[in-house]
Amino acid sequence: MRHWLTLWLALATASCAEPTTHGARLPTTRPPQPTAPAGEMQAPAIETECVLSAGDSEITTRRSFGPNRALGPTTTLSAGCSMSATCVARQGVQTPGDGLVEVRCDEHGCACRIEVFDARPATRTFSFVAECKDTEQAERLLNERCIPAARHPSHP
Repeated sequence: MRHWLTLWLALATASCAEPTTHGARLPTTRPPQPTAPAGEMQAPAIETECVLSAGDSEITTRRSFGPNRALGPTTTLSAGCSMSATCVARQGVQTPGDGLVEVRCDEHGCACRIEVFDARPATRTFSFVAECKDTEQAERLLNERCIPAARHPSHP
């Protein structure tokens, strides 16, 4: 019984030790967190609550006539939308962590624009593929893609 307990303790503590191969350390399962290059600070993040401020959508369609002047199918020529949010702690007072977030989409895709009001104001944009034809879709894209990226600048 004592031999079994000693063996169990040896195995349990061995699994907690860092793995090595002939004295060299093996990489751990958790990769190191990325850091900004020397002399470069990470982009500031929006930390305050965001309130939707403006939205718009437009769609251009064409309807053709068939034989005998009967109406034919409707074809969408272009569609787009936009939505913005204001993120401020207190209206009229600029504080670190305040900013603006916007999404704009057209037939080619969407782009988020994030402007952070900080000691060193920063603006960044990133693009992604999505379809948007109305303000409800624009609001969803703003809430699911742009605002989370504004809160975590290293993750677009």
